[in-house]
Amino acid sequence: FFFSSRRRHTRCSGVSWARRCVQETALLAFQSKFESELKQTHEYFQNLHDTSMKEIHQNFSSTNVQLKKPEDMINQEREDRLRQTDENLRPLRENIQKLFEIFEVEKNERILADKDILQKLDDTNYELKECIDKEKTERIRNCLLYTSDAADDLLCVDLGGRRILKKK
Repeated sequence: FFFSSRRRHTRCSGVSWARRCVQETALLAFQSKFESELKQTHEYFQNLHDTSMKEIHQNFSSTNVQLKKPEDMINQEREDRLRQTDENLRPLRENIQKLFEIFEVEKNERILADKDILQKLDDTNYELKECIDKEKTERIRNCLLYTSDAADDLLCVDLGGRRILKKK
């Protein structure tokens, strides 16, 4: 691994082969120990990372739950307020409905009363017209009677301030 050829290193460095083997063995042991500790350190940090990620996910989930809780609480509060408002307004709505019904009854009664008044006025108007027509007829008849009587008795007749002279 470190050395490709033992002979070449031994010749070049001037170190004995045995010494080189000891060094190589020590290096291999060190390398193995280093790799083992590196692996353990990697596993430790991987476990630490995994644990941290689990905690983060749990905290995130907990935060989501905590965020949902206020939202749910707000929605529940909104529903409760709407229900309470509806309960508070129910008597007012019922009173308004009763007032509307009373108004409709009163309106209909007034319409009927107004119709009766108009009918009575029409009847009275008709009676007055008949009475006036009757009076006119009587006056005209009386006037004609008077003028014909006056014509018999007098030489002239007074019709509204004008004198009509009779020819002899």
